[in-house]
Amino acid sequence: MEAFLVSTGVVALGEIGDKTQLLALVLAARFKKPMPIIAGILVATLANHALAGFCGNLVRTLVSPDVLKWLVALSFFAVAVWALRPDKLDDGAPSTATHWGIFGVTVGAFFIAEMGDKTQVATVVLAARFDSLWQVVTGTTLGMLIANVPAQLVLNPPDTYSWTPPSPCRFQALKALAGMVSAATGEKVWTIFVSAPKGHVKRNALSLLQRLPKWDSIYYLLKAMRDSDEAVARMSRIGIQRWLLRFNRTFSPPSGDQIARVKARLEA
Repeated sequence: MEAFLVSTGVVALGEIGDKTQLLALVLAARFKKPMPIIAGILVATLANHALAGFCGNLVRTLVSPDVLKWLVALSFFAVAVWALRPDKLDDGAPSTATHWGIFGVTVGAFFIAEMGDKTQVATVVLAARFDSLWQVVTGTTLGMLIANVPAQLVLNPPDTYSWTPPSPCRFQALKALAGMVSAATGEKVWTIFVSAPKGHVKRNALSLLQRLPKWDSIYYLLKAMRDSDEAVARMSRIGIQRWLLRFNRTFSPPSGDQIARVKARLEA
């Protein structure tokens, strides 16, 4: 139990002002989705600190107990001095979720940022000091969460990301409407999309537009891709990727009018 408590305390203190803590703040301000960020921090820390702990255990087998005692003491002193100097975040901090999603970006960014960091060094030292590897890794991971999770919840409190699951009747209505959408009603749905005051209305309208005939749907997807709502624009880009997959499976030649509309949209 001592290994767990000491590891938690050391890493929680060492993480204050660390570049990974700054990274967590940047991700919270950029994406405003604390749950996938917290999950990404957890996974990245477990993977990184398990590797560091294994290296620390390996050092125990290669170094004599007397030498190890001095190495641990000096390492703890070095980490303490290092902790007094706040880090700064590199210019390469992630700015967009891309196709990996917020969780994937967080895992990758945290794992890389933690390499050679003082909390990783502290994990190596702790694993060399204590016999129980799982207590060390669990404790250091908990320490990282203690230092980073509160900022996620403070910057994005529950009322900013709460979500009420749609009722089954909404899905049934959307499915029924999708079967009725045709090229003739595309402009009417687009009018709803453009005039919608709420983001979820736009996303529902875009779902209907994606069910139009192939060459009509791509026209509206290209238009929606420039929407100011990033979630809607991302949904449009995903829709275009799916359109390309469908295009590779079946081929139906477009009419002249359809070609003209898509061309005009690409040139806009």
